[in-house]
Amino acid sequence: RAVRVHALTARAARETTPTRQAIARTCADALASIWPDPDHTQPALAAALRANTETLHAYTCGALWRFGGHQVLFRVGNSLLLAGLYADALNHWEHTTAEARQALGSEHSDTLTAQANLATSYGRIGRTADAIALGESVAANRVRIIGAEHPDTLTAQATVASFYWQAGRTHEAINLQERVAADMTRIQGVEHSDTLTVRASLAASYAHARRTADAITLGEEVAADMERVLGARHPHRLAVLGNLGASYWQAGRTSEAILLEEQVAAERVQVLGAAHPETLRAQGNLAVSYWQLRRTNDAITFGEIVTTDTTRLLGPEHPQTLTAYVNLAAAYAQAERVEEAITLLREVIASRTRAQHTEHPETLRARANLAVYYAQTKRAAEAINLLGEVVADMERILGTEHPDTLTARANLALSYALAKRAAEAINLLGEVVADMERILGAEDPDTMAAQAMLQAWTDR
Repeated sequence: RAVRVHALTARAARETTPTRQAIARTCADALASIWPDPDHTQPALAAALRANTETLHAYTCGALWRFGGHQVLFRVGNSLLLAGLYADALNHWEHTTAEARQALGSEHSDTLTAQANLATSYGRIGRTADAIALGESVAANRVRIIGAEHPDTLTAQATVASFYWQAGRTHEAINLQERVAADMTRIQGVEHSDTLTVRASLAASYAHARRTADAITLGEEVAADMERVLGARHPHRLAVLGNLGASYWQAGRTSEAILLEEQVAAERVQVLGAAHPETLRAQGNLAVSYWQLRRTNDAITFGEIVTTDTTRLLGPEHPQTLTAYVNLAAAYAQAERVEEAITLLREVIASRTRAQHTEHPETLRARANLAVYYAQTKRAAEAINLLGEVVADMERILGTEHPDTLTARANLALSYALAKRAAEAINLLGEVVADMERILGAEDPDTMAAQAMLQAWTDR
């Protein structure tokens, strides 16, 4: 798919060609015309097209900004994001945003598009606060300049909602996603690619908020629509299937969940490659599922591969890397390698505190897990002290009815039991069971586990 020229020949051609501006845009048009969309199925061609675009831009003195930003400048950045090359994407969008401001002004549509993609890059490398700040600025400017119902405005708002979800602001994310999804469906249609994307994000948010039935219903609808519109193995559809597998787990549909997650992990390797961040995310989800099935050796094997590759690819303090370490710690604890789990989790909490603050939901979960491991090693007093702090923080930040808060309270009851404080354990677990039955339902797997534990303690 390429014709190669000697560097001296290329230089001679560049230095003796007149009317460079017009030819530059013609060359850019030619690159755009052969650029596959999406380009993940042809990574070598995508890399060559990115390199050619960057060389063309470097030698043509801003010609690609003369009548607005040429589409190939945006294709390069989107291609880097799709390929999982997040550091390179961030560098590209920082330069592109600066060039757009200089060439077109801060309120031009192309400048705002570049800023939106820069915000997405911030989100992908874990700079969530920067992503939210820039994303909200872009969305506000879109509303002011082109109106609240313009497709670009709705896309900007959907992007902000995804950052809210990443920051643990789940209810804000759901409220915004529901409104944007309704507007996009009405204006662009239910099968438009942007509508499909925001509906998929909404299904993931439902799952995160433990609205499992809503997550499954919407996830299955979006997966079917994406298969019809984008194809069965499109990366966006694979992401939806991965989230759907997690929702099946929440609903107790274990065999369906594990089959779907194994399918997604295998297909991501084939479609995106073994070192892509989304492939590693799918393998990490599969490791968690093996842990839930008590296939401990499989969970550790996958977990160690994922943590090593994610650290190398994204860095040791990226949120996805830290999540992989939390999951590996759980597998170690299940294998009775609890001291290793405690050491690993302490490092994760220190990193999350530096990157995200002690009150971020993911940091709270890591602290709660650490307390459970303390309990496993008969350090009941430390477990009770830490869980008491975590429960108080979760009730204040996430709310008393959040599933994570309920789980932390159940674990605090367990710590009371290990400390021979039986009356406090039974009283607290009784309150938790009543709340779980009211909030999650009597047939939720977590509710049933808590009910069984309460019955056993009461009988004894």
